[in-house]
Amino acid sequence: MSDQPLISVAVCTYNRPRWLRHVLADLAAQNLERHRYEVLVVDNNSRDETARVAGEFARANANFRYVCEPEQGLSRARNRGWREARGEYVGYTDDDCRVPADWLAVAAGIIGTRRPAVFGGPYYPFYDRPKPAWFKDEYQAHVQGASPRPLTGADEFLDGGNLFVRRDVLAALGGFDPHLGMAGARLASGEETALMRRVRQEMPGEEIYYHPELKVSHLVPAHKFGLRWNVW
Repeated sequence: MSDQPLISVAVCTYNRPRWLRHVLADLAAQNLERHRYEVLVVDNNSRDETARVAGEFARANANFRYVCEPEQGLSRARNRGWREARGEYVGYTDDDCRVPADWLAVAAGIIGTRRPAVFGGPYYPFYDRPKPAWFKDEYQAHVQGASPRPLTGADEFLDGGNLFVRRDVLAALGGFDPHLGMAGARLASGEETALMRRVRQEMPGEEIYYHPELKVSHLVPAHKFGLRWNVW
């Protein structure tokens, strides 16, 4: 049995210990064998009880680790995650996601059959309070079909809350662009898309793969019920 895990899951977090506790509980309950995965909690300079929550899980689970990345920015936290990782693949999910018990088992199956450079799946919304009658789940979901397939279209991309990248690909490309993505309270995005564009441009023989059974749920907080979030 190899001491090296197949998958390292990096949960990058900033000041959301309540939801962090939920996703870490989900990751501790995965039905993939414990020696095949590790969980890295990358604390991006939180100023609350995040370190305590992460420490509880690290003490209770030998395959969990806590890392602090003091330089603010989601891309920097994601880069710290893959640099700390021991797995062949680095999986990313958000601190306000929920993952089913078979999430990593499905991922391991994809690795075993395809070994893509990048892969992921859909996300669906969940709520911590009743949603408005007009609000449709699809407003905050991203589903790219009911069949597994390579994503070859120039405008087809996976989402950072449900994303797996082979660690040697991250190393070869230098990871995520630190000038893109969220930083503290600043809302921004695009670092995952930029990485996948580079894979397509610089590694044309590699595959970006989508599987509908590799799914997560993502919290939709009340402030995203507004029209400005859901009408384009």
